[in-house]
Amino acid sequence: MNKNRTAMGAGVASIIIVFVALVISIFSSLLLLTVRQDLNSAEQSAKSSREYYTADTRATETMSYIINVYNEDIAFEQTLAENDIKITQARGYCYAEYYVGINDNTELYCKLRLEGGKVYKENWQTVHIGDYVSEDSLPIWDGVTDIV
Repeated sequence: MNKNRTAMGAGVASIIIVFVALVISIFSSLLLLTVRQDLNSAEQSAKSSREYYTADTRATETMSYIINVYNEDIAFEQTLAENDIKITQARGYCYAEYYVGINDNTELYCKLRLEGGKVYKENWQTVHIGDYVSEDSLPIWDGVTDIV
């Protein structure tokens, strides 16, 4: 009788070891997939931040140019208009507006108020200019089952 118990005990132990190895391999595969998704997300976020801050630097340089021209040039409106900076008059103020490209789908819109030798930021925001493409690559069940 002892022989049967040890044989059954060894078989159960082998099954448990195989089951544990299977569970560990499944969890490690899921972990690898999650890490890859996190890496892709972090790279995309870093790319977006880099693009935005590059555009922000160019917009700030343009703002500095506007300040210099505004304070030194009597015909500043014509000088700025020649550099694709739109000059408008509204509510008794003079405004300078310009766009700086961030990427193919987004621009940084800048609107400055020129008043008494000083320049104030009115708007400094991102604007989506591209076509919206919905993400529909995930097969989501629509509640209808095809019965063949």
